Amino acid sequence: MAHKPVMTVRMVLLMLGFVCALVISPLAAQPRLSSASRKQQTDAQLNGTYQQLMKTLPTAAREQLRKAERAWLEFVVRNRAALLAAAPRIGVSASRYEDFDEAEFMNRADQLGAISTRAQTGEEQSSSRLARTDEELNVVYQRSLGTVTAEGAQKLRNAQKAWIAFRDQNRAFGPYLVLLITSDRITQLNNFYIEAGEVSSLPKMPQPAPIAEEKADSSVPDPFERAR
Repeated sequence: MAHKPVMTVRMVLLMLGFVCALVISPLAAQPRLSSASRKQQTDAQLNGTYQQLMKTLPTAAREQLRKAERAWLEFVVRNRAALLAAAPRIGVSASRYEDFDEAEFMNRADQLGAISTRAQTGEEQSSSRLARTDEELNVVYQRSLGTVTAEGAQKLRNAQKAWIAFRDQNRAFGPYLVLLITSDRITQLNNFYIEAGEVSSLPKMPQPAPIAEEKADSSVPDPFERAR
């Protein structure tokens, strides 16, 4: 009677390795998306969520969302001007600025997502946290003003006024959303103005004195001579 071939552990491992290579190789071959491509994807997601909300919200809520979105676009314009003015002063590179700009669109997509999923749980808790969050925002904002020039500070004030108008247009959607918007602004100000400013203002470490090159001693045999 013929025996069926028995698969050894080695054979199983080889087969699994082959399957993993087929799965992983196409993913590894994909290039990392450029900043422009990532921003385009985020913008598409943002527009998709906005359009879906406009189809499902009641008439009054749709009109309020239009006002909120116009206010957000105004904030984006003024905020970009403020970030660009501050970047050279606090040592933020162009690529890092792009990351912050992209993050703002991601934040707005999440905020719209909170409206679409009716993420209004814990309204009383959100209301009580808003006062503390507003205080934290004021502290971070004042510290941010101290990191830039007079011109940069004025642009930051303009951006903050636009942000306040944007935040207030979203109050109709509940305290949870206002809390989310405020938390996102705190994170943006802190990461861009304060953390970047603190890093750029750190004193430079003294460079060690150059080591004088020692002359080779001809009496000592070269250990690499045999390898030549």
